Amino acid sequence: MTAGKFTLLKAVIETRYMQTALFHDMQRMQSIIKALNKDFQSIHHSPGQALILFNPEERKTIGTYPDRVAFDIDEPELNERESVNPYFTNVSSWIEMISNELSIDTFNRFGLRLFFLFEMDSAEAGREKLINTFFLPIKEYDPVQTTVSFTTNKEDLTFTFNINAITSFSLFSQINYESGQHTQENRNRKGILYDIDVYVQGELTLSQLPTFQLNAYNQAMKFADEFNVLVQSR
Repeated sequence: MTAGKFTLLKAVIETRYMQTALFHDMQRMQSIIKALNKDFQSIHHSPGQALILFNPEERKTIGTYPDRVAFDIDEPELNERESVNPYFTNVSSWIEMISNELSIDTFNRFGLRLFFLFEMDSAEAGREKLINTFFLPIKEYDPVQTTVSFTTNKEDLTFTFNINAITSFSLFSQINYESGQHTQENRNRKGILYDIDVYVQGELTLSQLPTFQLNAYNQAMKFADEFNVLVQSR
């Protein structure tokens, strides 16, 4: 579960499409719930807004909205390259089932977001690492804000990076059925959070999703490995 000293905390896969009126069809929502019940046992439905299905044991969630489907999982076993294909095959099959139910033929965005943590003794130690890695020429000014953000393109993929020192990170979240409130589990994880958002935009079809997921993941892992070497060298 690590890329060097980076731990992969969370992965999010999202597909976006034009809003569909079929999302408001309760029969179709029931069909989605029934089809995914084996993998997602807990349900929260806000009519007209969201259908969110949870698997608390495996700490994974899939949400269907009028304009997108989003899947996320905590601490996924993704770093072993041979485990990537079966994992993404499952996600693709769930999204395919939902898009078929909602008669979605084309998408306008595919996204993969990965959160890594370079764990350290304190957030201050993480801040010092960031200063030594990225802000050394201005270290004497004792910069308070040490977030590193930038965007780059590689082939048809766009990568947005956000790197920051943290003291906690929100992991698995679901609905508290008694209060109706959306709750998140916060863990005290100190160090450098490395947030990579990879996406492609345009007129996309579901057949392109598996290739996108694999290419985006491999490129993001390559960047994570390179940044790991960079940070550890300082």
